[in-house]
Amino acid sequence: MGSWNRVVNDVKKCSKCGVIKSTDQFSKQRQNKCGVRADCKECRKREYDQHRHVILARHKVYKLKQEHALTFAAYMNLLVLQHGCCAICGTRCNTKSGKLKRRLDVDHDHITGRIRGLLCNNCNTALGKVKDSVVILERMITYLKQNENALTQKEEENVTVQC
Repeated sequence: MGSWNRVVNDVKKCSKCGVIKSTDQFSKQRQNKCGVRADCKECRKREYDQHRHVILARHKVYKLKQEHALTFAAYMNLLVLQHGCCAICGTRCNTKSGKLKRRLDVDHDHITGRIRGLLCNNCNTALGKVKDSVVILERMITYLKQNENALTQKEEENVTVQC
């Protein structure tokens, strides 16, 4: 059959496991002469699963650099300065055996790009919803203070109206 580096009769030998498989067991790759990857989907998945934590960690570092021009060391310094907590609500960043399990989001000024701090997802989303407007936030605070003593729906149901 010749070299297994190419497809013959819609079969190919995987470069990792050495098993001869149908070409539908390989991911497409236009750059490759035969149009499919050298390693089969099963081997690629096994390799990904074995190195998943490393791949995800590299992606997080890449994303920090691309989106915020922030190194991982600078991110960790911010995290230490904030004692591992959200800058607004104080929610602690989840860590598991010294590894960052759930990171805090990098909050930045959308006009200047200046990094303001690290926030939990809820606080970061809340700022985004009000478009970082201090006026809207002040109105929300006023609204909440004015309605502090409002009855809950259950309490309202128990109130009898006397005419």
